Amino acid sequence: MCGIAGIIDFTLSAEQRRSQLEGMVSLLDPRGPDARGVFDCEGISLGHTRLKILDLSDRAAQPMRGFDESLVLVFNGEIYNFPELAAELTAAGYTLSGSSDTEVILNGYHHWGSSVFERLNGMFAIAIYDKSEQKLVLARDRVGKKPLFYTQKENRFVFGSTLSAVRSVVVDAKLCPSAIREYFTTGYVSFSRSIFQDIEQVLPGEMLSISLANEGVGEIGFERYWEFPLPKAKNVSFEEESERLGDLLDEAVRTRLLSDRPLGLFLSGGLDSALISSLVRKHKKDQIHAFCCSFAESEYSELPEAKRSAEELGLDLHSVLCPQPTKEAVQEMVSGMGTPLGDSSYFPMHWLCKEAKKKVAVVLSGDGADELFAGYDTYYATKLSENLLINNPLSRIFLRAVGRLLGVSDKKMGFEYRLAAFRRALIYPFPGRHYMWRAMLESKRLRAVLSAECFEGSDELISGKSFLALSGKLKALPKFAAARAIDFHTWLSGDILPKVDLSSMAHGLEVRSPFLDYRIVEASAGMPDEFLRKGKTGKRILRHIAKDIVSARVLEGPKQGFNAPVPQWFRGELAEYARETFARSEELSEGMLLSAPLVELLEDHQQRKVDAGYFLWAVLVLLLWLEIHAQ
Repeated sequence: MCGIAGIIDFTLSAEQRRSQLEGMVSLLDPRGPDARGVFDCEGISLGHTRLKILDLSDRAAQPMRGFDESLVLVFNGEIYNFPELAAELTAAGYTLSGSSDTEVILNGYHHWGSSVFERLNGMFAIAIYDKSEQKLVLARDRVGKKPLFYTQKENRFVFGSTLSAVRSVVVDAKLCPSAIREYFTTGYVSFSRSIFQDIEQVLPGEMLSISLANEGVGEIGFERYWEFPLPKAKNVSFEEESERLGDLLDEAVRTRLLSDRPLGLFLSGGLDSALISSLVRKHKKDQIHAFCCSFAESEYSELPEAKRSAEELGLDLHSVLCPQPTKEAVQEMVSGMGTPLGDSSYFPMHWLCKEAKKKVAVVLSGDGADELFAGYDTYYATKLSENLLINNPLSRIFLRAVGRLLGVSDKKMGFEYRLAAFRRALIYPFPGRHYMWRAMLESKRLRAVLSAECFEGSDELISGKSFLALSGKLKALPKFAAARAIDFHTWLSGDILPKVDLSSMAHGLEVRSPFLDYRIVEASAGMPDEFLRKGKTGKRILRHIAKDIVSARVLEGPKQGFNAPVPQWFRGELAEYARETFARSEELSEGMLLSAPLVELLEDHQQRKVDAGYFLWAVLVLLLWLEIHAQ
C-alpha cells in the first residue's frame, strides 16, 4: 500500500515540475512511510511513497523501471494472485528478480498490454508511463478500494492518490456547486466527481489512456475493463450457491494472509467480522491481534460482543476507546484526511487504525458484506415502501405527525431518526428512493443552508448524468438487485471504501477486505432476492455459511452498525467549536454554505427541535478540510 502522484507538463522546467511533485509526495508520506521515490523524464514526473508489506527489499522500490526504461510504473495496492501470474510470466520467458506484485504488474503489462488489469485480483491504483507508445495509462481496481484523482487542463495532466495532493498543485480549483449539494445530501460525492469542478476520479473498473505524442497532453481515452454485473436467471439451489460462495470466501481470506509484516483483524460484535475472523483462524494458528473500537457511550460500543468472539476464537483483542471530540482531536483527524468525507464513523475509525498500526501493518476487515448481501435495514425499507398503504400522501402526513410526537432522542440510530429518514425518502421513485434513505436532512432545511448556486440546473437533490443513467438500467430489475447495484455504485464506492482507505492510510496501515474479492462481488450480483433476505433479516446466505463456524449468539444477534454519537456531541463538547467554525462558513466555502442558517440549525439541534447531528458533522468536516487543505 502506498501513495502515488504524477505531473505531465512539457512547459515547466524539470526543476519546477520536480518541486511541485515533491510537494504532492510529501502530502502522501503517511500512506507510504517506509520509502520515497521520484522519476523524471521529458516532461513527466512520477512519485511514490511506499508502505512495505511484501518483499521488503529495494528490489520492490518504486517508481519501478523496466525494459530499458521504456516502462515506468507507480502502484498503490495489493495483488493477491500475483504468485500465479508470476508463474505464467516465468513460463513465458520473463525473469523476475524479486518477489513483489509490483514487478509482476510491470512485466505483465509488457506481456499482455492493458489486458493485464483484467487478470489482477486485488486492490489497486496504477499508473504506467509507456515511453515506446508515448502514453500514460491509469487504472483502478474493480470495486474502487484504492482512490485515484486526476485533472487535465490545457497541456497539463496531474494525478494522485488523494484529493488534497492533486489540489495542492491546482491553485485555481473551484468548488463544484452540484457536488457540494450531493455531499450535504448524503455525506459523500459519488461516481467520477470530486468537490472541485476540474478534479475527477478514475471510476472503479476503469482505465484511462493519455497520449503524450509531440510533447503534449492529448485527449483522455476512457475504457471499461469491468462492470458490476446485472443478475441473470440461473437454475441453482440455495445449498449449491452456499457451498460455492463458502469456497470463494475461504479462498479470498487465505490469499489475503500473505504478508511479510505482522497481520491482524478488525473485530466488531457482528456477523461479518466474526465470519472473516473464523476463517482467518482456520488458516493461521499463531497469535492473532484483533482490534475493536469502544465508546464511553455504552450504547454505541460493540466491545462486549467482540470480547466473546475473541475468546471463542483465541484472539488477542485490543480495545481502542474512541476519544471525546475535542477541537484538537477533530483537527488531527481532518489533517490526515486526504479527501473530505462526512461519515461520522470516520472519527472512531481514525483512532482504531492509529492504535492498530502500533501492533500490525495489515488487518483484515468485514467491509462489503452488507452492500453485497442486502444486510442493511434500508433493504427492508425498500420492500416496505412498495406497500401502497404506506407510500401515499396521507401516510406521509401521518408519519410526520408520529415523528413530531416521538421527538428527538439520543439513541443510536433510534426509531425516531429512522422514521424521519424513511418518510423523507418516500417522495422519490425507486431506485432513487433507495439512495435517499441515507439523506441526512430534510430537503427544506438543506435548501435553507445552501446557496441558490448549489441548485442551479437542477432543483432535485438527486442529480447527475451518472446516477440517472444507472437508474435507467436498474428499473426493470428485481428490487434487491437494483438496490444493491445502487449501493455498490454510490454508498460503497463513495463512502465505505474511502473511509477505510483514508483512515487506515493516514497511519500507514493496510486494510484487506475478503468480501470484496471481485469473484464474490460477481457471485453475489447473480443471486435471487430470496437467497439474501428472509423477512427483516439480511445476509441469509452468509448466515447459512457461518452456521458451523460462528456462534449462534452472533448469528441471531441484531445488526448494530458502526456509528459515532455525534448527535450528543453537538449538544455538548462540539457545540462551541462548531459555532465558531460555522460563523466562517461562507468565507471557507466560496459562499455556498450560509452562516446564519447553519448556526440556527445548530441551535435547533441543541434544543431538540431537529436531529441534525450527522449533517452538522459533515458540515464541520468539510469546512475544516477546506481550511486545512485548500486555503
